[in-house]
Amino acid sequence: MVGASRGSDTAIETETVREGLVKLLYESLRLSLSMSVLNGFILAAIMFPVLGLARVGPWYLALLLISALRWQDMLAYQRAPSQHGARVWERRAFLGAVVAGTVWGAAGWVLFAPHDPVEQVILAFVLAGMAAGALSVLSSLRYAVNAFLVISLSPLILRFLLEGGRVGWLMGGMALLFMIALYVTARRLNTTITDSLRTRYDCQQAENSASYQARFDDLTQLPNRRYLREQTQRNLARSRRHGIGGALLFLDLDNFKTVNDSLGHPVGDHVLRQVADRLRTRLRTEDIAARLGGDEFVVLLSDLSVDGQTAEAAAMHFAEDLQHVLTDHPYETQEHVLHMSASIGITVFPGNGTDIDDLMRQADTAMYDAKASGRNAISFYHGALHEAASLRLQLDRELRVALRGDQLCLHYQPMVDQNGQISGLEALLRWNHPERGMIPPAEFIPIAEETGIILELGEWVLSTACRDLVRLQRRFGDATPSISVNLSARQFRLPSLVDTVVAIAADAGAPLSKLCLEVTEGSLMDNVERAISTMESLRALGVKFSVDDFGTGYSSLAYLKKLPVDNIKIDQSFVRDVLLDHNDAGIVGAILAMAQHLGLATVAEGVESVEVRDFLVAGHCTYFQGYYFSRPLLFEHVISFIDQASRQRA
Repeated sequence: MVGASRGSDTAIETETVREGLVKLLYESLRLSLSMSVLNGFILAAIMFPVLGLARVGPWYLALLLISALRWQDMLAYQRAPSQHGARVWERRAFLGAVVAGTVWGAAGWVLFAPHDPVEQVILAFVLAGMAAGALSVLSSLRYAVNAFLVISLSPLILRFLLEGGRVGWLMGGMALLFMIALYVTARRLNTTITDSLRTRYDCQQAENSASYQARFDDLTQLPNRRYLREQTQRNLARSRRHGIGGALLFLDLDNFKTVNDSLGHPVGDHVLRQVADRLRTRLRTEDIAARLGGDEFVVLLSDLSVDGQTAEAAAMHFAEDLQHVLTDHPYETQEHVLHMSASIGITVFPGNGTDIDDLMRQADTAMYDAKASGRNAISFYHGALHEAASLRLQLDRELRVALRGDQLCLHYQPMVDQNGQISGLEALLRWNHPERGMIPPAEFIPIAEETGIILELGEWVLSTACRDLVRLQRRFGDATPSISVNLSARQFRLPSLVDTVVAIAADAGAPLSKLCLEVTEGSLMDNVERAISTMESLRALGVKFSVDDFGTGYSSLAYLKKLPVDNIKIDQSFVRDVLLDHNDAGIVGAILAMAQHLGLATVAEGVESVEVRDFLVAGHCTYFQGYYFSRPLLFEHVISFIDQASRQRA
């Protein structure tokens, strides 16, 4: 394929150079024909008194006829140079040069005046001038100029040689040398012109390639951000002038990162190319689809309607159609068949403004709202979204400040066994904002996940928990309860997770055997084999693992039996109403039975009454956690709580 591509490029270059050579010839032909007719008239006028009308007249008429035909050919080229291919025009130009050379060559024979050196010199001078003039006109076509030189000068050379004598032989030899010199010069000039055209072609190709790469995406061949901005600016200007509405659609593939991480970037790239192809099938001529990067695409819809509501309806109809195109059919690669979905955000203009940066932010905000509503959804931008996005941005900035200040702290919620002994503590992150007060984790953790600061937060939590674990060990020795730390999905996917955990624990001097890492089902299912490898590496060092919020995610028994976990935590949404809802009771009972069969310990979250605890004890639940036992406590209160629990048991 590479060889075929190179051959195709060479053929295109050759054809382009040929077109350039033909164009040069026809552009200079007008002056050449004018000079030919004028020189012919002067030569005929000089030779007429010597040779008479019978010899001069037919020759000049032939010259006028041929010049007229070539003139018509030139005009035909100028009117429609693309009417025929470059090869056809090249052949026509060559034929014209041969016929013109024949007429001028005939002059060297027909208008030659024997035994009249003056007339012979005049004839030689005119023919030499015509040959030199043809050199500048016909050199772009090598074979045309060669044919003209040979045909136009050979009869004159032959007549001089036949004339004989010292003058005849001298003039014939000089004319031959002149023809050879012109031939060599024409060849060099042709090479120079051809090389110049090739260089110009290469420069043009390089310029076109650079311009294309600057405006189009290499992977999908869709326009990129720069080209999109240029076209959007034009559409916004037209919208301002005429009031015709349009829309920007911001499209993001759902869970695309999982495809890249689990199957590799080549598979992800193949999916992106298929997405681009599907986008093209739904675009109107006036619409543009662009790839911003990663799995983010933007569609610019133009000329929807002068009525805002009609424009919104048209944009919604297009988005729904596009969503079906993207999700209804699987994406096939060499080894995998994938089902993808997309979240789409829409903003319309000029109703939501005419500033391109504002519109891009609005469409992006609407897209994130679509993801927040459950993915594979469509959302329109409105003012409330702007307020929510502004709040998100503000919280992100303030969270970064909090991370470097003293606003974050850990609370610990005890986990107890059936005998009331404290077996562990779950570290829970809290943000004590100086103005807003205590901000619930449900408000800032999703933002931290979205922006990536969750990685720094995760390391801070792990480091703080390890330091507190050391303080507990100094107080309680071997009776120190373990501390559980939640890992985000992003943290768990890090290739450096094992090294990070070991380094943080070593820096604090914390025993890994007293550390338990809690991970959700979703983060485990992203890449099961890698999850198993990571967990086994840490378990070999003494770290324990717990599956958090069990029952709310994949709950795949096939994978659960493979995972090296120590316990599973039953989500509090099932535990709280276990005495009131038969479905919750059935789910909790099934989880407890399954865990007992697999030899896994269980932790029930959200235990708030003795009745719920007794129900769980009857089902052989191992550990309990909830307000019935204790609310989350600051570290200082944890020590006194453990002491009090120990005294009560004693």
